[in-house]
Amino acid sequence: MPKVTTRLSRVGNATWFYLGVYLAISLFAAWGTWIHNPTTYLPGGTGGDGGQFIWFLKWIPYALVHGLNPNQSMYLNMPHGVTLASLTSMPLLGLLMAPVTLTFGVVLSYNILAAAALFGSATATYFVAKRWVEWGPARFLAGLIFGFSPYVVGQNVGHIFLTCGVTLPVLLLCFDELFNRQLWSKKKLAALLAIAVVFEMGVSIELLADAAVVGGITLVLVALVKRREAVAKWPYVRSVLPWLALYAGPFVVGFCLLYLQGAGFSAARDPRTVANLSADLATFILPGANQLLHWGIQSSGDNYVNFATANGLHPDFVENGAYVGLPLLALLLVSIKLLWAKRFARYMVLTLAVSVVIALGAQVRIGGHTLPVLLPFFFMSRHKAVFFNSMIAIRYMDFAFLIIGILVAAGISELRKRYTIRSKQFIVVAITVLLAVATLLPPWPENGVKATLPAWFNAKNLALVPARSTLLTFPMAHDGTGQPMMWQALSDFKFNIPGAEAGGQAINDAPLLLDLNACQSLVPGEKLSGSPTLGLDRADLKSWRVRTIVVPDSPLTSTQVACAVSLFTQLTGLAPLKQDHAYVWLNLPY
Repeated sequence: MPKVTTRLSRVGNATWFYLGVYLAISLFAAWGTWIHNPTTYLPGGTGGDGGQFIWFLKWIPYALVHGLNPNQSMYLNMPHGVTLASLTSMPLLGLLMAPVTLTFGVVLSYNILAAAALFGSATATYFVAKRWVEWGPARFLAGLIFGFSPYVVGQNVGHIFLTCGVTLPVLLLCFDELFNRQLWSKKKLAALLAIAVVFEMGVSIELLADAAVVGGITLVLVALVKRREAVAKWPYVRSVLPWLALYAGPFVVGFCLLYLQGAGFSAARDPRTVANLSADLATFILPGANQLLHWGIQSSGDNYVNFATANGLHPDFVENGAYVGLPLLALLLVSIKLLWAKRFARYMVLTLAVSVVIALGAQVRIGGHTLPVLLPFFFMSRHKAVFFNSMIAIRYMDFAFLIIGILVAAGISELRKRYTIRSKQFIVVAITVLLAVATLLPPWPENGVKATLPAWFNAKNLALVPARSTLLTFPMAHDGTGQPMMWQALSDFKFNIPGAEAGGQAINDAPLLLDLNACQSLVPGEKLSGSPTLGLDRADLKSWRVRTIVVPDSPLTSTQVACAVSLFTQLTGLAPLKQDHAYVWLNLPY
């Protein structure tokens, strides 16, 4: 305790100020949630993936309290269940927040984590950058660029596992120490690297896999170009590896064993669906929905980042994290020129290039036009068995912003050594920094939306549902529709549900799901264009062992609800009960 107190006392006032700014920005991101009630309100609502992460955070403490396997769940995807190790289940975050979840509710846990992810990423970058950046204000800028980058702003809508980048600066530090600097004791380096790897495994196996890809490619390129240097550095690397295996090995092996069991093995996205979730060259300079200021540019970079469905391509502003902006690009180029003589800078530039090239996807695209130039991701996307957790190319921009932040900070710190703060050169750079920050400003704060259960899901009605039987809702849980998972979690897992927003483990091709999706896609006044496959749909009800069907009046439109009610009436041959703003079928014989 005295050592901790002594170290805290050495932290200067400026550092405390910088950390305070990071915390203020992190809370402001979802200010609409905090000023209402963070135990019941969520930023941006529960559409899309939000309900899924509420489920993940609630499942870990629920499973532990009830003596269940935290990695397996038969509450989803009936009758197969799911294996959570292969999903974005964030088990370590669920475990860390278990006391809050059990005491104050899972919604508060979600909101705390959402803010902590931003604050932690910026703070870790600030402290790690000290290795290469002497000047405190420049390190503060590095934390801003990485912790609140356009990539983070987009993913902050609901992907906590992708915004919690606390370990990425630490991994970069270890990478530099292991293959470049080589001054730490082997035990110290192995321990820090093991902690970072194990922590990231418990938060986002995808980011860890991406980091391994970027680091591995960079090392291979360096070894090919500088063979003698690689040979000279190998003894140190070799001496660290046994200690790393000792510290991290049991956790890595244990996770792999968990991953290999159950129905969830090899659950991966279809590469065709996410093929255009990659950076277009235009997205680096064209602002999108994640930027507050558009600088008079009418064209949005979001138009060039999209996902494919049966209904065509859909722009995805959440995944459009490639915007850098001209001011920040100018700062980056100046910094590279100033730092090029330093070895660490050349390595970082190479790592940045690897990250950006992978983020460009399978082929080079300019303004939505695809050029006949194949890139490394083309081959990665055709080997799902190896790169199953790295299938969205644009997410590699997270690493790019980390490197950009440190290089720009190091360049500004170097410039300060050469020129006085009042010099013309430094004033020009200061103005460019202000323009870069203004360009990257996000459209925060997010509005707070109350995370409530439909009125039907109360204790009286849930008592009518046989314990641990299957309850089917409309909308049904599937990719992009996570509300039923949230309803199940907030109902304390009193029933099972078919399907789930759980990647390839959901029953995405089930005939009944397809018919329900057709109802869900209707606009007011529209009718179904085709006939439902009633025979196959009844087979799904039987396979899923559905005992209860609930169609709430909301969140969908009356046209969509009427379509689902008509479908279920035909399937069951029974008229629904109208209870607590929902249409309900009870005690079905499936």
